[in-house]
Amino acid sequence: MRKPGKDHEPQSFTFLGLCHYWGKSRNGFWVVKQKIDKERLARAIKAITAWLKPNRHISLREQQERLTEKLRGYYAYYGVTGNFRSLRIFRNETVKRWFKWLRRRSRNRSLAWDQFNEYLRRFPLPEPRIVHSYI
Repeated sequence: MRKPGKDHEPQSFTFLGLCHYWGKSRNGFWVVKQKIDKERLARAIKAITAWLKPNRHISLREQQERLTEKLRGYYAYYGVTGNFRSLRIFRNETVKRWFKWLRRRSRNRSLAWDQFNEYLRRFPLPEPRIVHSYI
């Protein structure tokens, strides 16, 4: 991977699910940055959805425990410097999909965001965090 110059565009490549690309540091130097590959992010979101759909009728405590395990594992693998935005997107999409499938537990009554936010206070999901800092 060549450092970008005036005559050519910066190159990037994907390795182990992370896209490595050239970017400027806060000090103005060229550094290799990493973020999750878009396809991997989409695949992870689909996997969460595929798990939530058949398991929407188990207790909220069990659902929260399993989602917490999945999120922590995701953060442990993809939690590298410069990838916080993607981690936050993954958590937000997980919350949206959990809300969607909890709403479909019953035909009679719909779940409102206020009630779901109360569930999130009682059964919180972990916030994204950087596990591997390369600074």
